[in-house]
Order: sequence, then structure tokens, then C-alpha cells
Amino acid sequence: MKRMKLYVSALTACISMSSAFSQSLLASHTKEAWGTGGASAVKAEAKAACRWEFYSTVPDSFSVSQLPYAEEEDFGQRVACLKALVEQYYIHREEVVLGDPTMRTIIRKPNIYHAARKVEKHLKKEIKKGNLTVQQAAGELAFVLEVAIAAVDEPDTYSFETLLSKAKGNAAQQINLFKQVKITRL
Repeated sequence: MKRMKLYVSALTACISMSSAFSQSLLASHTKEAWGTGGASAVKAEAKAACRWEFYSTVPDSFSVSQLPYAEEEDFGQRVACLKALVEQYYIHREEVVLGDPTMRTIIRKPNIYHAARKVEKHLKKEIKKGNLTVQQAAGELAFVLEVAIAAVDEPDTYSFETLLSKAKGNAAQQINLFKQVKITRL
């Protein structure tokens, strides 16, 4: 019985020490990430964050059978096909109730999906302003879409999604985050 009380008290001490440690760790991390820096904290975290590596199965060229699914695109046929793949992989529609014509749309990894769409809108605005050529924007958008396609089935994208979410208001920061991803072709 004495031995049991000793084990229980040792276990209680370990739990309370680990709880205190985790709370102090959370408090220090929260101060850094959500401190007064705001956008500068996101930039610093993006620079300090390790690079991600995703495995991609996107083909170098698309077959004739895949082209009808791609709509006309300002950035070219490859970007149109990549956009069609992103829609296919990320968007799932299902009926709410049988017989009811309304559909529920489910988006897998919404932070990545919405960031890719925001980058596309940002690049279109930059072309209109004259800051980018269509070829430069098409190259950047193609890479962003390839990263999005590669990330859809990756199991560990939490840190990437979190940083994209923090940089929600700034598409240029989101582009920089996408550029930190290394794509390995299978």
C-alpha cells in the first residue's frame, strides 16, 4: 500500500511538472506568434520555418483526354489543367438529403485551397497594374497550383496551413510560403 501511494505521488508530481512546462512553452510561443508584431511575426516565422517537401504526381504535360475538363484560362493551357486538377482534388459535393436538390460542398484543406485562389486573383491584379508579365504570372501560378495538388494528400501539412492562414491578408507572403515548398516528382 505504501508503495502504491509512492507511485501515485510520483506520478502526480510528474504530471504537474509537465503541465507547468507545457503551459510556459505555450505562453512563450503565443507571445512570439501573436505578439505586437502581427504581420512581421508571420514574416519572421515564415523565414525561420523549415522548408516543406511534398511529393507530386502532376504530369509534365497533359493528355488530350484531360484538356476538355480545363476551361479557357488567361494563363495558358497548363494552368487551366492544373486548376481543373485542384478543383477535382479539393472540392467534393454531396447531397444533403436524398431527393433534395441542394448540395453540400466540402473543401479538403481549405487554407491551402483558398490561398491558391487568392494568389491567382493577386497575380491577375499585378498583370493589370503592369507589375508582372503574363508569362511570369503563369509560371508563379503553375508552381502554386502544383504545390497545392501535391499538398492535398500529404499527411503533415499543419505548419504550412497555419502559416498560410496567418498570412491570409497578404498574397505576396502566401506566394513566398508556397515558394518554400520543395516538390519531389514521383
